[in-house]
Amino acid sequence: MLFIPHLVSGQVSSITLHPNYDPLVLDSDVAILKLLDKARIGENVLPICLPDAHDTVEPSRQRMVTGWSLLSDQKAGNFEKARVGHVILGDIVHCEQQYANYGVPISVSENMMCGRQGSGAEQSNICPADTGGILILPPVSSGSSLTPPHGQDSQAWKLLGLVSFGYDSLNCNPELYTVYTHVANFVNFIEENMT
Repeated sequence: MLFIPHLVSGQVSSITLHPNYDPLVLDSDVAILKLLDKARIGENVLPICLPDAHDTVEPSRQRMVTGWSLLSDQKAGNFEKARVGHVILGDIVHCEQQYANYGVPISVSENMMCGRQGSGAEQSNICPADTGGILILPPVSSGSSLTPPHGQDSQAWKLLGLVSFGYDSLNCNPELYTVYTHVANFVNFIEENMT
């Protein structure tokens, strides 16, 4: 059972970075955060399944993404606002070309995925530069709700990616790609460091 740390309140007791993490190209951009106390399952904290190492998902199937954007009203104590949206995975070559066109040359490794809202995705309020988010594959029968159904179907919700980086666009252009860490490539690392 995996919990997403940014949704779980509590103190972090340890952080384990992936040994191949490269801060220059953001490859292997994944870390394990352990909490001092157990996470409390509730309305805002739910478990999600890790993907199988060999999971394949049809390219046209939409995924859901969550993220956080900074709010400008710091006086009210609101520094972040949660956002939710639908994305489709895109072609790596187009993703690299788009970043190069904006003056940010990147190389997308096999440990990364690119996704964007695009014209076929449902309207959402997620932006490419929103941070701290996760890419989720909901069960086919779940509709568009982010809350996993209780019971047997909850096992079908899978964590596909972790938001790694996105181009900072002031106009929140839904056509811009966000790059995600491909979680299926790190299942062994995550499972070895969860206990």
